[in-house]
Amino acid sequence: MNTGINLKMEMFETNEQKNATSKKIQKNMFQYNRKIPGRRRDDCIQNALKSTLFNEIPLAIFYQDLNLRYISVNQAFAQFVGQSPENIVGKSVTDLFPAEQAEKLQASYKLALKTERKLTNIYQWPTNDHGENLYLSIFIAPFYDNEGQIAGLVGTHDDISHSMRASLINNNLLRENRLLTQKLFSVQEDERRSLARDLHDELGQWLIAIQTEVEEIKKIAGKNKPLQSSIRAVQKYAKSMHKVIRSMLQKLRPVLLDTLGLTLCLYEQKKDWSTRHPEIDYELIIEEDFKNIDESISIIVYRIIQEALNNVCLHAQATKVQICLSREKNEYVNLDHLCLRIKDNGVGFDPNKDAKGYGLLGMRERAIAACGDFTLRSKPGEGTLILAKLPLAGR
Repeated sequence: MNTGINLKMEMFETNEQKNATSKKIQKNMFQYNRKIPGRRRDDCIQNALKSTLFNEIPLAIFYQDLNLRYISVNQAFAQFVGQSPENIVGKSVTDLFPAEQAEKLQASYKLALKTERKLTNIYQWPTNDHGENLYLSIFIAPFYDNEGQIAGLVGTHDDISHSMRASLINNNLLRENRLLTQKLFSVQEDERRSLARDLHDELGQWLIAIQTEVEEIKKIAGKNKPLQSSIRAVQKYAKSMHKVIRSMLQKLRPVLLDTLGLTLCLYEQKKDWSTRHPEIDYELIIEEDFKNIDESISIIVYRIIQEALNNVCLHAQATKVQICLSREKNEYVNLDHLCLRIKDNGVGFDPNKDAKGYGLLGMRERAIAACGDFTLRSKPGEGTLILAKLPLAGR
């Protein structure tokens, strides 16, 4: 058995190789055209064309009989195996390839013969001289004789190691980028939580102090109308400041999210948002209580809804927005998904042109960083639909 397979074969033609192949085909056709007349000449031209293509094409091609023995291979296949075409004819796959790979190939060949169907598979091959994993794409299909009976298999071997390694590198980079994005969002939320705590503790104390002093001044103000007017103004400003701080705290880090969970927090958010935007009908549908889901998923859902509502009031010119949370169960995998749907009846926009500045990138990155999906659909005049699907812990 020859296990010293030449896997360094270059699978792509240069322009010079293509030109040489084309000239060789034309030369063969010209020679047959001069020497052989009539219909026989046409048949010979076709055979010459097929033969030249079979041997000059850089893809490894083979034919096998019903016993899965090679009856014909092209030069590229011979170079791939590291033997001459004449030495390969009559041999089986177990005579040419390492045992582990030969067993897998043989199983595919038998399946193609049994089912009479085309098959495509990718196999990992023994490492090359540089210790790199090699990958082979195998295509096989049955071929038939003149009576329509299956006569064997025709197949190709294509070395896709370069593209597979590039794909693996890209996947690793994407995974690292996702982990980095998760870390950045985590740090951001920690900073927001810390800032919200400081604002609550520090400014809250000062507001209480102001209100206490105002009450004391009221006792000594008597019927002094100018002083009473100033006291009312201070109380008004303090109340406004309290609303502003409360709104800031809600944006930075909603306390209810940490204490009561996602469901109650979203109802509280709806109440507060509807009070500030009574002109927009806000419908919130939560099909079950999501109080026990992971904190990271809760904050992602909250932030996506927060940004979407911000877009509704700033850009959408909508009169209605509907937000729905549901659970999607998978009966085959022990992993459910939280499905978030946000729909408004606003003016819409072209996502390919006008998405910048709408916070959509942040929403998408949050969902993807959590191994979820994010879909945005919108057209001018047709409103906007946001769909996010986030993985939950297994049942």
